[in-house]
Amino acid sequence: CETLHQSSCSAEDEKKSDENQKKVIIHTGNWGCGAFGGNIEVHAMLQVLAAVAANVDGMCYHSVDKRSMQKAQNGVNVLLKELYPKCKDKQGWIKTKVLMNELLKKGYKWGTPNGT
Repeated sequence: CETLHQSSCSAEDEKKSDENQKKVIIHTGNWGCGAFGGNIEVHAMLQVLAAVAANVDGMCYHSVDKRSMQKAQNGVNVLLKELYPKCKDKQGWIKTKVLMNELLKKGYKWGTPNGT
């Protein structure tokens, strides 16, 4: 089992953390990418966006093999290095319409069901 740890993107969130507060860590993986044929890279991006929007403290991504873990890592890298800088507003919020247009420009397609 391959695992990718993706922590909260904001250093400011870490400063607000209180030692007595419980941390929320999301454990997730390639949901919708087997029988439904979802795109692993896009699903990883969406799960990171959802975790950040929900203000969770961290995310642990699990995968069944190195190949799909690499795809998930690629998706997260594209999100953080390419998409987020183009899609954020002055307050750092992601403009959804811009994000969707950028994803379409990149040519992401739905995957093929794996028969499970």
